[in-house]
Amino acid sequence: MAPEIPEDPIEEIPNKPSTNSSVIRFKHGLSRRAADLIIEGMHNEIIPVYHAQNVLLEFQPLFNQYDVLMGLDFGEPLDKPLKKDLTNKLERLSAQIMENLQPQRQDNPLKSSSQSPISFTELLGTFRIKVIYIIIPIMFNILVSTFLAYAAKIYAEIDINVALFPDEETGWEILLSGLFPVAISAVFIIIIWFLIKKFGMIAFKIIMGIIVFFYSWYGCIFFIRVFFKIYDSRFPVEETNMALFNGLFNGLFYGTIILFFLLMVLFFKNRLNIKQRNAIVLFYSIFMGSILGISLPTWTTFSFAIFLSIWDLITVFKGPLGKIGQQIKDNQVEMQDRIKWMLDEGQIGVDQVQNYTQFVSLQASQDEEDVEDGEEGSIDLKSLEIELGSGDLILYSALVANIFVNYGSWFLAGLTILGVLGGAAMTLYLLIKRKRMLPALPFSMVFGIALFFLGRLIQVLVAL
Repeated sequence: MAPEIPEDPIEEIPNKPSTNSSVIRFKHGLSRRAADLIIEGMHNEIIPVYHAQNVLLEFQPLFNQYDVLMGLDFGEPLDKPLKKDLTNKLERLSAQIMENLQPQRQDNPLKSSSQSPISFTELLGTFRIKVIYIIIPIMFNILVSTFLAYAAKIYAEIDINVALFPDEETGWEILLSGLFPVAISAVFIIIIWFLIKKFGMIAFKIIMGIIVFFYSWYGCIFFIRVFFKIYDSRFPVEETNMALFNGLFNGLFYGTIILFFLLMVLFFKNRLNIKQRNAIVLFYSIFMGSILGISLPTWTTFSFAIFLSIWDLITVFKGPLGKIGQQIKDNQVEMQDRIKWMLDEGQIGVDQVQNYTQFVSLQASQDEEDVEDGEEGSIDLKSLEIELGSGDLILYSALVANIFVNYGSWFLAGLTILGVLGGAAMTLYLLIKRKRMLPALPFSMVFGIALFFLGRLIQVLVAL
């Protein structure tokens, strides 16, 4: 779980020629830094030239809601020759200002690296949500995963056990069964980190993109099979309708391949917005959480959750995951510097900046940090957003789903959910207080398992 800058929907800034003859609009909006120099140059160099003929000639800058200069309003209609002359002078002034700005930035970010830095906004594998709404994706993920796991285990009678020691005969077998997948996960993360060091964050983007899309498709097909099996068991398909039944399944099978492949292409071309990426991550987490929930025995699930929480602590604070998070944070800062430089140099306009409102928010946040110089400032929780990892969502739902399908008790599942949410709340509190990346599993897994045992104790006492 990591704090992230708020991202609002992109609002296109119109750049159409004005029908008002008193307004001169810029082709691209100008940032405040360039706008101040434009306004100063107009007052000192251009407007005085015309005062001999029209002493009342003045202008007002037109800023949009993002504090970007979009044009100048002279307050009264300009005849065509005057407007053309003013436009030409304004263009020459703008070109001169942009040329003068360039030497102030020696480390031109456009030339300092061979590829654009990759930030949270371009990756797949985390769910971005405002803090005040964090309970919504967690609860939705848990409830839908639990329903799917129950349908697969109870109604479709699918029996899967992938534990290293499925019978759980001794404590050592339970521990080793839980430790084995964590060891695989640790090796996988370390390999990813070495690939990132060699090829950059693009390696992380490609690997996570392929994993999320493949397993989202796999989970989709898995549960299509589940519901086909449930339907066939309740309403046996007649031989005459079997071809139609199989044709429908094959259509869904190949149709989802095409769908997820197209989505993956759009993702790698940066054509998916944050809501679409969130939806994909949610599908991935729901499917994988439910499948994991029915694939391990309960005690192995507990062992796996505890070991993974320990690894989560290690890898976030001292291991590869923390370094990956820091790399993403550094890339985020580099991305903002690059966008600011391009805006100041006039190489792009605000209408060309993807997620411009996010850029403005991050820039303002960075400025506040510079002013405060480390002092703790007030945080607007209504706008603060975080990145909730898909792995965290998977484990939350897997734990609850496993308990529900194996014990069939809403009481135990409900207590486990309370523990998971309580742990998430504790993590969130520390996240806001420390303002740094934190592991989201330890508190939730410990609290969830502890409340499960409390529930079992209550059941035993009531039964006496």
